Amino acid sequence: MSVFMPTFKAPLTLYSYQVDPFYHARLTYYLQILQEAAGLHAYKLDLSIPQLQKMGMTWLLLRTKLTIMRYLSWPEDLTVTTWPQRPWKFYYPRTTIATDSNDKELFRAISHWMVVDLATHRPSRNPLIHESFSGEHTPFEIDPDIGRLKSVDDSLPIFSEYSPTVTYGDADFNGHINNISYVSWMLDSLPFEFRDNYKVSEIDISYVAETYRNDQINIETTILSEGTIESANPKLCHVVKRIHPDGSDQIVSLAHTTWALRNTLV
Repeated sequence: MSVFMPTFKAPLTLYSYQVDPFYHARLTYYLQILQEAAGLHAYKLDLSIPQLQKMGMTWLLLRTKLTIMRYLSWPEDLTVTTWPQRPWKFYYPRTTIATDSNDKELFRAISHWMVVDLATHRPSRNPLIHESFSGEHTPFEIDPDIGRLKSVDDSLPIFSEYSPTVTYGDADFNGHINNISYVSWMLDSLPFEFRDNYKVSEIDISYVAETYRNDQINIETTILSEGTIESANPKLCHVVKRIHPDGSDQIVSLAHTTWALRNTLV
């Protein structure tokens, strides 16, 4: 029997396998924290993905906007706190924040989650979920209306292109490619020297369509910051496409990232 739990809080430690070559936390580690905290909170409420699947439903993540103040250095500790906000449109927005051992904020994020009926693939308005994710008695809200992410026109310079190999571990509980894999591919597509010098200070990512492990994927990254990658805060647009057997393509994920010099974020 679930117990009303408006927020979920957990201590975590940054382990060495979760860092980059400079012993700083990876961006994907922070995104994994968001996903894990949301899943654990839902589990405590008897509404995690495996529990929903038994009722013919599942959770889908549609959007995440993550702002990073600092990356941990190994082996620092952090505390993650998350809570659902009031339902908005067809979404269940969720706020997540992380703080370090000095109670200083490391990041904060707003995510849009949706419950989908497995038979119809349409949004579900199950009263039980609506009640458990009412957003009552939570610390604060982040405005869920964060606008629509737009792709870029063809006139802007291409920074990189990449065609990853989909591996067995890329699939999630639903049989789809996990959202973390999209971000890993985006980062893997970038030059080593750029990654050595810069870290992501903000990522806004939209998941447009489902992909599966037999799909052919291509990532194209465009420079948004006035055509230069050498500014103090470069901005990039990443477009993930599924390539169909006939050569046509379909956008499955879109992200905008803002970067900062590494030494300003650690």
